[in-house]
Amino acid sequence: MKQPVITKYTINGDPRQLGADDVHIELVKQLEGPPKWAIRRMGTCLNKFDKWEWEPMPSSRDDDFLARCRFDSLEEAFAVLGVAAPATTRQCPKPRVITTIVN
Repeated sequence: MKQPVITKYTINGDPRQLGADDVHIELVKQLEGPPKWAIRRMGTCLNKFDKWEWEPMPSSRDDDFLARCRFDSLEEAFAVLGVAAPATTRQCPKPRVITTIVN
């Protein structure tokens, strides 16, 4: 039996802004290399400089965009949001973090 892999975390609203739309931290495939993490909210991505920017269509994403808006680790992505990453795949440090498990 395949081990389930967590590919998405949803945080109810940007933890830095009250009343903001949900933020999704998603494991996304790359054309080359291993998957990376993206922080998304309503068509935008949070970059490594703590700025939301429009996420272009996949065919229009250049290397600069991917370098700014993709994270090598889940911990790095959560750190940009200022939220502690889940300690394990079965336990989250804050009840606001919801996980989606995909087989």
